[in-house]
Amino acid sequence: SFKHRQDAETMSTKLAKDFPVVVREADLGEKGVWYRVLVGPVASKVEAETLKQDLKKKASTDGFIKKISG
Repeated sequence: SFKHRQDAETMSTKLAKDFPVVVREADLGEKGVWYRVLVGPVASKVEAETLKQDLKKKASTDGFIKKISG
């Protein structure tokens, strides 16, 4: 997550070379609006774990797995 949209877009561009990426805005109330860089989707938790490892290896970044419905 990034406080500034441009920072999220920069990360998105970097990751988009190897991964499916989307930037989503999240209004966190008193904390303000943040911009989340999401990678995926994938069909299973196993695929998500593999994707997370690939992110760390190829992009030197870490993240967490979150199930998103709808």
